[in-house]
Amino acid sequence: MSTQIQPFQENFNAGEFGERMHARVQFEKYINAGAEFKNILPLPQGGWTHRPGFRYIADAKSASVRPWLIPFIFSSSQAYCLEAGANSLRFFRNQAPIVAADTNAAITNGTFASNVTGWTARVSGSGSSVGHDSTNGDMNLVADGSGNESRAYQAVTTSQTGVEHVVRFKVVGDAGDVITVRVGSGAGGSQYLADAKKFTGWHTIAFTPGASPFYLEFENSQSKTISIDDVSVIDNTAVEITTPWSESDLPNLSFAQSADVIYFCIGGSTRPYRLERYGHSSWSLIEVLFYDGPWEAVNTTATTLTLGATTGNGVAVTASAVTGINDDAGFIATDVGRLIRWKDAANDWTWMQITAVGGTTAVTVDIKGANASATTATTNWRLGKWDDANGWPAVVGFIQQRLGFGNTTSYPQTFWLSKSADIENFADEDKDGDVQSDSAIDYRFAALQVNTIRWFAMRKKPVIGTQGGNWTLRSDGAVLTPTDIAADFEVSGGAARIQPMEVRSRLLFVQSQSRKLVEFADVLQDSGVQGFDSFDLTLL
Repeated sequence: MSTQIQPFQENFNAGEFGERMHARVQFEKYINAGAEFKNILPLPQGGWTHRPGFRYIADAKSASVRPWLIPFIFSSSQAYCLEAGANSLRFFRNQAPIVAADTNAAITNGTFASNVTGWTARVSGSGSSVGHDSTNGDMNLVADGSGNESRAYQAVTTSQTGVEHVVRFKVVGDAGDVITVRVGSGAGGSQYLADAKKFTGWHTIAFTPGASPFYLEFENSQSKTISIDDVSVIDNTAVEITTPWSESDLPNLSFAQSADVIYFCIGGSTRPYRLERYGHSSWSLIEVLFYDGPWEAVNTTATTLTLGATTGNGVAVTASAVTGINDDAGFIATDVGRLIRWKDAANDWTWMQITAVGGTTAVTVDIKGANASATTATTNWRLGKWDDANGWPAVVGFIQQRLGFGNTTSYPQTFWLSKSADIENFADEDKDGDVQSDSAIDYRFAALQVNTIRWFAMRKKPVIGTQGGNWTLRSDGAVLTPTDIAADFEVSGGAARIQPMEVRSRLLFVQSQSRKLVEFADVLQDSGVQGFDSFDLTLL
Protein backbone atom coordinates (compact mmCIF):
# COMPACT_ATOMS: atom_id res chain seq x y z
CA MET A 1 0.00 0.00 0.00
CA SER A 2 1.47 3.33 -1.09
CA THR A 3 1.30 6.52 0.92
CA GLN A 4 1.15 9.90 -0.75
CA ILE A 5 3.43 12.42 0.92
CA GLN A 6 2.98 16.15 0.47
CA PRO A 7 5.91 17.96 2.07
CA PHE A 8 5.27 21.28 3.71
CA GLN A 9 6.57 24.11 1.48
CA GLU A 10 6.89 27.36 3.40
CA ASN A 11 9.06 29.30 0.94
CA PHE A 12 8.60 30.17 -2.72
CA ASN A 13 11.42 32.68 -3.05
CA ALA A 14 14.02 30.63 -4.95
CA GLY A 15 12.35 31.69 -8.19
CA GLU A 16 11.94 29.66 -11.34
CA PHE A 17 14.37 26.82 -12.07
CA GLY A 18 15.13 25.88 -15.66
CA GLU A 19 14.54 22.41 -17.07
CA ARG A 20 18.15 21.37 -16.51
CA MET A 21 17.61 21.83 -12.75
CA HIS A 22 14.42 19.77 -12.52
CA ALA A 23 16.26 16.59 -11.46
CA ARG A 24 18.52 18.30 -8.91
CA VAL A 25 16.30 17.38 -5.97
CA GLN A 26 19.14 17.50 -3.45
CA PHE A 27 20.02 21.08 -4.36
CA GLU A 28 19.48 23.19 -1.24
CA LYS A 29 17.11 25.69 -2.87
CA TYR A 30 15.16 23.07 -4.85
CA ILE A 31 12.33 22.81 -2.33
CA ASN A 32 11.70 26.56 -2.52
CA ALA A 33 11.71 26.85 -6.31
CA GLY A 34 9.06 26.52 -8.99
CA ALA A 35 8.98 25.33 -12.58
CA GLU A 36 6.90 28.32 -13.64
CA PHE A 37 5.84 31.47 -11.79
CA LYS A 38 2.94 32.99 -13.68
CA ASN A 39 1.59 36.38 -12.64
CA ILE A 40 3.19 36.13 -9.19
CA LEU A 41 6.27 37.66 -7.59
CA PRO A 42 8.27 35.87 -4.88
CA LEU A 43 8.79 37.85 -1.69
CA PRO A 44 12.04 37.95 0.35
CA GLN A 45 10.08 36.71 3.37
CA GLY A 46 9.31 33.46 1.57
CA GLY A 47 5.77 33.88 0.29
CA TRP A 48 4.54 35.43 -2.92
CA THR A 49 2.23 38.15 -4.10
CA HIS A 50 0.23 38.76 -7.24
CA ARG A 51 2.01 40.62 -9.99
CA PRO A 52 0.82 44.22 -9.98
CA GLY A 53 -1.16 45.38 -12.98
CA PHE A 54 -0.38 48.11 -15.46
CA ARG A 55 -1.86 51.58 -15.69
CA TYR A 56 -2.71 53.15 -19.03
CA ILE A 57 -0.86 56.47 -19.30
CA ALA A 58 -0.99 57.38 -22.99
CA ASP A 59 -0.52 55.96 -26.45
CA ALA A 60 2.97 55.89 -27.87
CA LYS A 61 3.52 58.44 -30.60
CA SER A 62 3.36 55.76 -33.29
CA ALA A 63 1.82 52.31 -33.19
CA SER A 64 4.35 51.12 -35.77
CA VAL A 65 7.49 52.30 -33.95
CA ARG A 66 8.80 50.68 -30.78
CA PRO A 67 9.65 53.48 -28.33
CA TRP A 68 12.32 53.33 -25.65
CA LEU A 69 11.81 54.84 -22.21
CA ILE A 70 14.63 56.80 -20.60
CA PRO A 71 14.61 58.09 -17.00
CA PHE A 72 15.43 61.75 -16.34
CA ILE A 73 15.55 62.22 -12.56
CA PHE A 74 16.60 65.63 -11.30
CA SER A 75 15.22 65.25 -7.77
CA SER A 76 12.57 63.36 -5.84
CA SER A 77 10.01 65.97 -6.88
CA GLN A 78 11.24 66.60 -10.42
CA ALA A 79 11.45 63.35 -12.35
CA TYR A 80 10.52 62.64 -15.94
CA CYS A 81 10.19 59.72 -18.31
CA LEU A 82 11.45 60.36 -21.84
CA GLU A 83 9.82 58.53 -24.73
CA ALA A 84 12.41 58.15 -27.49
CA GLY A 85 10.81 57.30 -30.81
CA ALA A 86 11.86 57.55 -34.44
CA ASN A 87 13.48 61.02 -34.63
CA SER A 88 11.38 62.26 -31.72
CA LEU A 89 11.51 62.76 -27.97
CA ARG A 90 8.39 63.24 -25.81
CA PHE A 91 8.18 63.94 -22.08
CA PHE A 92 6.12 62.41 -19.26
CA ARG A 93 5.68 63.63 -15.70
CA ASN A 94 3.43 62.57 -12.81
CA GLN A 95 2.19 59.56 -14.81
CA ALA A 96 0.98 61.69 -17.70
CA PRO A 97 2.41 63.20 -20.89
CA ILE A 98 3.36 66.86 -20.78
CA VAL A 99 0.83 68.51 -23.06
CA ALA A 100 0.82 72.10 -24.25
CA ALA A 101 -2.34 74.14 -23.70
CA ASP A 102 -4.99 74.80 -26.32
CA THR A 103 -4.07 78.35 -27.37
CA ASN A 104 -5.39 78.71 -30.94
CA ALA A 105 -2.08 80.41 -31.76
CA ALA A 106 -0.11 79.60 -34.91
CA ILE A 107 3.11 80.63 -36.63
CA THR A 108 2.86 81.90 -40.20
CA ASN A 109 5.35 80.22 -42.55
CA GLY A 110 7.47 78.48 -39.94
CA THR A 111 8.92 75.92 -42.38
CA PHE A 112 10.29 78.45 -44.89
CA ALA A 113 9.57 76.07 -47.75
CA SER A 114 9.88 78.73 -50.46
CA ASN A 115 10.37 82.14 -48.80
CA VAL A 116 10.45 84.04 -45.50
CA THR A 117 7.08 85.74 -45.94
CA GLY A 118 5.44 86.54 -42.60
CA TRP A 119 8.71 87.47 -40.90
CA THR A 120 10.01 91.03 -40.51
CA ALA A 121 13.71 91.85 -40.60
CA ARG A 122 15.29 94.08 -37.93
CA VAL A 123 18.99 94.36 -38.66
CA SER A 124 21.99 96.40 -37.54
CA GLY A 125 25.10 96.95 -39.69
CA SER A 126 25.72 96.82 -43.41
CA GLY A 127 26.68 93.13 -43.25
CA SER A 128 23.34 92.02 -41.80
CA SER A 129 20.27 90.71 -43.57
CA VAL A 130 17.45 88.18 -43.36
CA GLY A 131 17.14 85.85 -46.33
CA HIS A 132 15.92 82.51 -47.57
CA ASP A 133 18.02 79.39 -48.00
CA SER A 134 16.30 77.82 -50.98
CA THR A 135 18.52 74.70 -50.84
CA ASN A 136 17.62 73.70 -47.29
CA GLY A 137 14.36 75.57 -46.78
CA ASP A 138 15.61 77.69 -43.85
CA MET A 139 15.51 81.33 -42.84
CA ASN A 140 19.05 82.74 -42.88
CA LEU A 141 20.07 85.28 -40.28
CA VAL A 142 23.14 86.85 -41.88
CA ALA A 143 25.45 88.83 -39.58
CA ASP A 144 28.73 88.95 -41.50
CA GLY A 145 31.32 91.09 -39.75
CA SER A 146 31.94 92.24 -36.21
CA GLY A 147 29.16 94.26 -34.58
CA ASN A 148 26.47 93.23 -37.07
CA GLU A 149 23.18 91.85 -35.81
CA SER A 150 20.46 90.11 -37.79
CA ARG A 151 16.97 89.73 -36.32
CA ALA A 152 13.66 88.39 -37.59
CA TYR A 153 10.38 88.64 -35.73
CA GLN A 154 6.72 87.78 -36.15
CA ALA A 155 3.59 89.04 -34.39
CA VAL A 156 1.54 86.03 -33.30
CA THR A 157 -2.12 86.34 -32.42
CA THR A 158 -3.47 84.27 -29.54
CA SER A 159 -6.90 83.94 -27.95
CA GLN A 160 -5.47 82.65 -24.67
CA THR A 161 -3.46 85.37 -22.94
CA GLY A 162 -2.32 84.45 -19.44
CA VAL A 163 -1.93 80.81 -20.54
CA GLU A 164 1.43 79.11 -21.08
CA HIS A 165 2.41 78.79 -24.75
CA VAL A 166 5.09 76.44 -26.08
CA VAL A 167 7.04 77.22 -29.27
CA ARG A 168 9.21 74.68 -31.04
CA PHE A 169 12.06 75.53 -33.46
CA LYS A 170 15.39 74.39 -34.87
CA VAL A 171 18.70 76.26 -34.97
CA VAL A 172 20.75 75.29 -38.03
CA GLY A 173 24.50 75.92 -38.00
CA ASP A 174 27.81 74.53 -36.90
CA ALA A 175 28.12 72.91 -33.49
CA GLY A 176 28.49 75.67 -30.92
CA ASP A 177 26.67 78.33 -32.97
CA VAL A 178 24.19 80.27 -30.87
CA ILE A 179 21.21 82.55 -31.44
CA THR A 180 19.11 84.59 -29.02
CA VAL A 181 15.35 84.12 -28.78
CA ARG A 182 12.99 86.48 -26.97
CA VAL A 183 9.22 87.03 -26.67
CA GLY A 184 7.66 90.37 -25.84
CA SER A 185 4.73 92.72 -26.29
CA GLY A 186 6.46 94.46 -29.19
CA ALA A 187 9.30 93.96 -31.67
CA GLY A 188 12.51 93.44 -29.71
CA GLY A 189 10.67 93.13 -26.41
CA SER A 190 11.38 90.45 -23.82
CA GLN A 191 8.54 90.93 -21.35
CA TYR A 192 7.28 87.34 -21.72
CA LEU A 193 10.59 85.54 -22.34
CA ALA A 194 13.90 87.12 -21.41
CA ASP A 195 16.78 86.75 -23.86
CA ALA A 196 17.63 83.03 -24.06
CA LYS A 197 20.73 81.65 -25.78
CA LYS A 198 19.99 78.60 -27.92
CA PHE A 199 22.66 76.52 -29.63
CA THR A 200 22.56 74.47 -32.82
CA GLY A 201 19.88 71.83 -32.36
CA TRP A 202 16.18 71.51 -31.53
CA HIS A 203 14.33 73.49 -28.85
CA THR A 204 11.03 74.08 -27.11
CA ILE A 205 10.44 77.25 -25.09
CA ALA A 206 7.54 77.98 -22.73
CA PHE A 207 6.25 81.46 -21.88
CA THR A 208 3.00 83.14 -20.86
CA PRO A 209 1.97 86.15 -22.99
CA GLY A 210 0.06 88.92 -21.25
CA ALA A 211 -1.41 90.37 -24.43
CA SER A 212 -2.19 89.52 -28.03
CA PRO A 213 -0.34 89.58 -30.31
CA PHE A 214 2.98 88.55 -28.79
CA TYR A 215 6.23 89.08 -30.71
CA LEU A 216 8.60 86.14 -31.26
CA GLU A 217 12.08 87.22 -32.31
CA PHE A 218 15.30 85.45 -33.25
CA GLU A 219 18.65 87.26 -33.23
CA ASN A 220 22.08 86.36 -34.60
CA SER A 221 25.09 88.43 -33.55
CA GLN A 222 27.81 85.83 -34.10
CA SER A 223 29.52 87.31 -37.20
CA LYS A 224 28.38 84.49 -39.49
CA THR A 225 25.22 83.08 -41.01
CA ILE A 226 22.97 80.96 -38.76
CA SER A 227 19.58 79.62 -39.84
CA ILE A 228 16.19 79.01 -38.23
CA ASP A 229 13.73 76.30 -39.29
CA ASP A 230 10.59 74.40 -38.25
CA VAL A 231 9.06 77.12 -36.07
CA SER A 232 5.64 76.21 -34.67
CA VAL A 233 3.37 76.59 -31.67
CA ILE A 234 2.68 73.27 -29.95
CA ASP A 235 -1.09 73.57 -29.57
CA ASN A 236 -3.10 71.14 -27.44
CA THR A 237 -0.72 68.25 -28.06
CA ALA A 238 2.25 66.53 -26.43
CA VAL A 239 5.44 68.56 -26.01
CA GLU A 240 7.98 67.05 -28.37
CA ILE A 241 11.34 67.83 -29.95
CA THR A 242 13.01 66.29 -32.97
CA THR A 243 16.08 64.04 -32.59
CA PRO A 244 18.67 62.66 -35.06
CA TRP A 245 18.07 59.02 -34.00
CA SER A 246 16.13 56.59 -36.15
CA GLU A 247 14.16 53.67 -34.72
CA SER A 248 17.06 51.30 -35.42
CA ASP A 249 19.41 53.56 -33.42
CA LEU A 250 17.39 53.49 -30.21
CA PRO A 251 18.51 50.11 -28.77
CA ASN A 252 22.14 51.28 -28.95
CA LEU A 253 21.59 54.78 -27.58
CA SER A 254 24.02 55.47 -24.72
CA PHE A 255 23.19 58.17 -22.17
CA ALA A 256 24.47 59.65 -18.92
CA GLN A 257 22.81 62.30 -16.75
CA SER A 258 24.18 65.04 -14.52
CA ALA A 259 21.61 67.30 -12.82
CA ASP A 260 19.53 69.05 -15.52
CA VAL A 261 21.62 67.72 -18.42
CA ILE A 262 21.77 64.31 -20.07
CA TYR A 263 24.33 63.36 -22.74
CA PHE A 264 23.44 61.02 -25.61
CA CYS A 265 25.62 59.30 -28.17
CA ILE A 266 25.15 56.58 -30.75
CA GLY A 267 28.48 56.54 -32.62
CA GLY A 268 29.23 56.40 -36.32
CA SER A 269 28.70 59.70 -38.12
CA THR A 270 26.26 61.05 -35.50
CA ARG A 271 27.92 63.40 -33.04
CA PRO A 272 26.99 63.46 -29.33
CA TYR A 273 24.05 65.57 -28.19
CA ARG A 274 23.17 67.22 -24.89
CA LEU A 275 19.58 67.42 -23.61
CA GLU A 276 18.96 70.41 -21.33
CA ARG A 277 15.88 70.99 -19.18
CA TYR A 278 14.74 74.56 -18.42
CA GLY A 279 11.21 73.75 -17.28
CA HIS A 280 8.52 71.12 -17.68
CA SER A 281 7.88 72.25 -21.27
CA SER A 282 11.21 73.90 -22.10
CA TRP A 283 13.87 71.56 -23.47
CA SER A 284 16.88 71.79 -25.78
CA LEU A 285 18.67 69.00 -27.65
CA ILE A 286 21.90 70.50 -28.93
CA GLU A 287 24.98 69.38 -30.83
CA VAL A 288 27.93 69.38 -28.45
CA LEU A 289 31.02 71.36 -29.43
CA PHE A 290 33.84 69.82 -27.44
CA TYR A 291 36.44 72.26 -26.22
CA ASP A 292 39.98 71.77 -27.52
CA GLY A 293 40.14 68.06 -28.27
CA PRO A 294 40.62 65.16 -28.29
CA TRP A 295 43.54 65.16 -30.72
CA GLU A 296 45.59 63.03 -33.06
CA ALA A 297 49.37 63.13 -32.57
CA VAL A 298 51.24 66.28 -33.55
CA ASN A 299 52.06 66.44 -37.25
CA THR A 300 55.48 65.02 -38.10
CA THR A 301 55.51 65.81 -41.83
CA ALA A 302 56.75 68.90 -43.67
CA THR A 303 53.16 70.00 -44.38
CA THR A 304 52.36 73.45 -42.97
CA LEU A 305 49.06 75.11 -42.14
CA THR A 306 48.66 78.85 -42.62
CA LEU A 307 45.84 80.95 -41.17
CA GLY A 308 44.10 83.71 -43.08
CA ALA A 309 43.43 85.67 -39.86
CA THR A 310 44.34 85.46 -36.20
CA THR A 311 40.77 85.42 -34.90
CA GLY A 312 37.10 85.27 -35.89
CA ASN A 313 34.74 83.12 -37.94
CA GLY A 314 35.10 82.09 -41.58
CA VAL A 315 38.92 82.11 -41.44
CA ALA A 316 40.77 80.43 -44.31
CA VAL A 317 43.30 77.71 -43.48
CA THR A 318 45.67 76.61 -46.25
CA ALA A 319 47.81 73.48 -46.22
CA SER A 320 51.09 73.38 -48.15
CA ALA A 321 50.45 69.74 -49.16
CA VAL A 322 48.08 66.84 -48.54
CA THR A 323 50.77 64.77 -46.81
CA GLY A 324 49.83 63.90 -43.24
CA ILE A 325 46.16 64.86 -43.69
CA ASN A 326 43.67 61.95 -43.77
CA ASP A 327 46.27 59.37 -44.82
CA ASP A 328 47.69 61.78 -47.40
CA ALA A 329 44.32 62.31 -49.08
CA GLY A 330 44.12 65.90 -47.87
CA PHE A 331 40.99 67.48 -46.47
CA ILE A 332 37.73 65.70 -47.31
CA ALA A 333 34.04 66.62 -47.04
CA THR A 334 33.55 64.69 -43.79
CA ASP A 335 36.07 66.96 -42.06
CA VAL A 336 33.33 69.55 -41.53
CA GLY A 337 32.88 69.72 -37.77
CA ARG A 338 36.38 68.40 -37.09
CA LEU A 339 38.77 70.37 -34.89
CA ILE A 340 42.28 71.65 -35.61
CA ARG A 341 44.88 72.55 -32.98
CA TRP A 342 47.47 75.05 -34.25
CA LYS A 343 50.65 76.46 -32.70
CA ASP A 344 51.33 80.13 -33.38
CA ALA A 345 54.60 82.04 -33.68
CA ALA A 346 54.62 82.72 -29.91
CA ASN A 347 54.59 78.93 -29.30
CA ASP A 348 51.03 79.04 -27.91
CA TRP A 349 48.38 76.59 -29.04
CA THR A 350 44.91 77.64 -30.12
CA TRP A 351 42.11 75.59 -31.64
CA MET A 352 39.42 75.94 -34.28
CA GLN A 353 36.49 74.10 -35.89
CA ILE A 354 36.27 73.31 -39.61
CA THR A 355 33.05 74.75 -41.05
CA ALA A 356 33.64 74.17 -44.78
CA VAL A 357 36.03 72.26 -47.05
CA GLY A 358 37.15 74.12 -50.16
CA GLY A 359 39.57 71.51 -51.47
CA THR A 360 42.18 68.99 -50.41
CA THR A 361 44.44 71.78 -49.09
CA ALA A 362 41.88 74.43 -48.12
CA VAL A 363 39.30 74.65 -45.34
CA THR A 364 37.36 77.40 -43.58
CA VAL A 365 37.34 77.49 -39.80
CA ASP A 366 35.90 79.34 -36.83
CA ILE A 367 38.66 80.08 -34.33
CA LYS A 368 37.33 78.98 -30.94
CA GLY A 369 40.48 79.24 -28.83
CA ALA A 370 42.67 82.19 -27.97
CA ASN A 371 43.63 84.67 -30.69
CA ALA A 372 46.75 83.62 -32.59
CA SER A 373 49.73 85.96 -32.38
CA ALA A 374 50.31 85.72 -36.14
CA THR A 375 49.14 83.80 -39.21
CA THR A 376 52.59 82.36 -39.93
CA ALA A 377 52.75 78.91 -41.54
CA THR A 378 53.73 76.14 -39.14
CA THR A 379 54.21 72.38 -39.12
CA ASN A 380 52.97 72.26 -35.52
CA TRP A 381 49.33 71.24 -35.85
CA ARG A 382 47.03 68.43 -34.80
CA LEU A 383 43.72 67.18 -36.21
CA GLY A 384 40.79 66.19 -34.02
CA LYS A 385 40.20 62.48 -33.43
CA TRP A 386 36.43 62.73 -33.80
CA ASP A 387 34.67 63.44 -37.09
CA ASP A 388 32.16 61.88 -39.46
CA ALA A 389 34.75 59.61 -41.14
CA ASN A 390 36.70 58.43 -38.07
CA GLY A 391 33.48 58.31 -36.10
CA TRP A 392 32.01 59.94 -33.03
CA PRO A 393 31.83 58.22 -29.62
CA ALA A 394 29.24 55.48 -29.14
CA VAL A 395 29.43 55.25 -25.32
CA VAL A 396 29.13 57.95 -22.65
CA GLY A 397 29.39 57.99 -18.86
CA PHE A 398 30.78 59.89 -15.88
CA ILE A 399 33.99 58.77 -14.17
CA GLN A 400 35.01 60.64 -11.03
CA GLN A 401 34.69 64.33 -12.01
CA ARG A 402 35.22 63.70 -15.69
CA LEU A 403 32.87 63.08 -18.63
CA GLY A 404 33.90 59.91 -20.43
CA PHE A 405 33.40 58.84 -24.05
CA GLY A 406 34.50 55.68 -25.81
CA ASN A 407 34.32 53.51 -28.91
CA THR A 408 34.57 55.38 -32.20
CA THR A 409 34.76 53.79 -35.64
CA SER A 410 38.54 54.18 -35.84
CA TYR A 411 39.22 53.73 -32.12
CA PRO A 412 36.78 51.10 -30.80
CA GLN A 413 38.82 50.26 -27.67
CA THR A 414 39.88 53.80 -26.74
CA PHE A 415 38.19 55.97 -24.14
CA TRP A 416 38.58 59.66 -23.40
CA LEU A 417 38.02 61.45 -20.11
CA SER A 418 37.49 65.21 -20.04
CA LYS A 419 39.44 67.67 -17.95
CA SER A 420 38.64 67.28 -14.28
CA ALA A 421 35.53 69.32 -13.34
CA ASP A 422 35.37 70.76 -16.89
CA ILE A 423 33.31 68.09 -18.57
CA GLU A 424 33.24 69.29 -22.18
CA ASN A 425 36.93 70.22 -22.29
CA PHE A 426 39.13 67.51 -23.84
CA ALA A 427 42.44 69.39 -23.97
CA ASP A 428 45.21 66.92 -23.16
CA GLU A 429 47.72 69.78 -22.90
CA ASP A 430 47.51 73.45 -21.96
CA LYS A 431 48.21 76.29 -24.40
CA ASP A 432 51.95 75.87 -23.80
CA GLY A 433 51.81 72.16 -24.70
CA ASP A 434 52.28 70.95 -21.13
CA VAL A 435 50.30 68.08 -19.57
CA GLN A 436 48.67 69.03 -16.26
CA SER A 437 47.22 66.75 -13.59
CA ASP A 438 43.69 67.84 -14.52
CA SER A 439 44.25 67.53 -18.29
CA ALA A 440 42.03 65.28 -20.37
CA ILE A 441 42.92 61.58 -20.61
CA ASP A 442 43.24 59.56 -23.82
CA TYR A 443 43.62 55.82 -23.10
CA ARG A 444 43.61 52.72 -25.29
CA PHE A 445 43.25 49.20 -23.87
CA ALA A 446 46.31 47.01 -24.55
CA ALA A 447 44.97 43.52 -25.25
CA LEU A 448 45.44 40.65 -27.68
CA GLN A 449 41.86 40.93 -28.92
CA VAL A 450 39.72 43.91 -29.82
CA ASN A 451 37.92 45.13 -26.70
CA THR A 452 35.19 47.32 -28.18
CA ILE A 453 33.86 49.47 -25.35
CA ARG A 454 30.19 48.84 -24.44
CA TRP A 455 29.55 50.91 -21.29
CA PHE A 456 30.98 52.80 -18.32
CA ALA A 457 30.03 52.28 -14.68
CA MET A 458 31.24 53.61 -11.33
CA ARG A 459 31.67 51.53 -8.19
CA LYS A 460 34.63 51.50 -5.79
CA LYS A 461 36.66 51.62 -9.00
CA PRO A 462 35.57 52.77 -12.45
CA VAL A 463 34.39 49.76 -14.47
CA ILE A 464 34.39 49.61 -18.26
CA GLY A 465 32.50 46.82 -20.01
CA THR A 466 33.91 45.69 -23.36
CA GLN A 467 33.23 43.07 -25.97
CA GLY A 468 35.99 40.90 -24.53
CA GLY A 469 35.44 41.43 -20.80
CA ASN A 470 35.35 43.90 -17.96
CA TRP A 471 38.18 46.25 -17.00
CA THR A 472 38.70 48.41 -13.93
CA LEU A 473 40.69 51.64 -13.75
CA ARG A 474 43.08 52.50 -10.94
CA SER A 475 45.68 55.06 -9.95
CA ASP A 476 48.36 55.28 -7.28
CA GLY A 477 46.98 58.64 -6.16
CA ALA A 478 43.49 59.60 -5.04
CA VAL A 479 42.17 60.27 -8.55
CA LEU A 480 42.94 59.38 -12.16
CA THR A 481 45.36 61.69 -13.98
CA PRO A 482 46.96 61.55 -17.44
CA THR A 483 50.21 60.25 -15.90
CA ASP A 484 48.63 58.11 -13.19
CA ILE A 485 46.16 55.69 -14.73
CA ALA A 486 46.19 51.94 -15.31
CA ALA A 487 43.60 49.45 -16.53
CA ASP A 488 43.24 45.91 -15.15
CA PHE A 489 41.43 43.15 -17.02
CA GLU A 490 39.16 41.53 -14.44
CA VAL A 491 36.81 39.00 -16.04
CA SER A 492 36.28 37.58 -19.52
CA GLY A 493 33.00 36.75 -21.19
CA GLY A 494 32.27 40.20 -22.55
CA ALA A 495 29.38 42.58 -22.16
CA ALA A 496 26.47 43.52 -24.42
CA ARG A 497 25.76 47.10 -25.42
CA ILE A 498 23.17 47.45 -22.67
CA GLN A 499 23.70 49.82 -19.76
CA PRO A 500 24.41 47.89 -16.53
CA MET A 501 22.41 48.36 -13.34
CA GLU A 502 23.66 48.61 -9.79
CA VAL A 503 21.69 46.52 -7.28
CA ARG A 504 22.85 47.09 -3.72
CA SER A 505 26.62 46.70 -3.94
CA ARG A 506 26.58 44.55 -7.06
CA LEU A 507 26.74 45.50 -10.73
CA LEU A 508 24.45 43.52 -13.02
CA PHE A 509 25.15 43.44 -16.75
CA VAL A 510 24.13 41.45 -19.81
CA GLN A 511 26.69 39.05 -21.29
CA SER A 512 27.97 39.81 -24.80
CA GLN A 513 25.65 37.29 -26.53
CA SER A 514 22.67 38.82 -24.66
CA ARG A 515 21.70 35.40 -23.29
CA LYS A 516 22.85 35.69 -19.68
CA LEU A 517 22.51 38.15 -16.83
CA VAL A 518 25.83 38.41 -14.98
CA GLU A 519 26.73 39.79 -11.57
CA PHE A 520 30.03 41.66 -11.26
CA ALA A 521 31.08 41.71 -7.63
CA ASP A 522 33.99 42.18 -5.25
CA VAL A 523 35.65 38.94 -4.14
CA LEU A 524 38.46 38.11 -1.73
CA GLN A 525 40.92 35.97 -3.63
CA ASP A 526 42.88 33.06 -2.11
CA SER A 527 45.93 35.30 -1.93
CA GLY A 528 44.01 37.71 0.26
CA VAL A 529 43.96 40.36 -2.46
CA GLN A 530 40.66 42.12 -3.12
CA GLY A 531 39.53 41.51 -6.69
CA PHE A 532 36.48 41.07 -8.90
CA ASP A 533 34.63 38.13 -10.37
CA SER A 534 31.46 37.54 -12.37
CA PHE A 535 28.64 35.11 -11.60
CA ASP A 536 26.04 33.77 -13.99
CA LEU A 537 22.64 34.67 -12.49
CA THR A 538 20.77 32.62 -15.11
CA LEU A 539 22.58 29.36 -14.25
CA LEU A 540 19.62 27.97 -12.29
